[in-house]
Amino acid sequence: WGILAQCWPNNLKVILRYLVIISGLAPNELLCYTKRVALYLARSVPERFLDELMVELQTVETLNCLIER
Repeated sequence: WGILAQCWPNNLKVILRYLVIISGLAPNELLCYTKRVALYLARSVPERFLDELMVELQTVETLNCLIER
């Protein structure tokens, strides 16, 4: 996960969006894996990770959409 974010900077946004979506769809089953991947990303590109995470959380908050399985 860290290599995907380091070598291809545009992947970080895609990975974070994917993590937000899957953790919303099945939080009980997937939240522990989502947190683990987020930790890997935060260790590999900490500043970019926080910037992208804040942007993604603001986007999700303003959209306030329901995602169905």
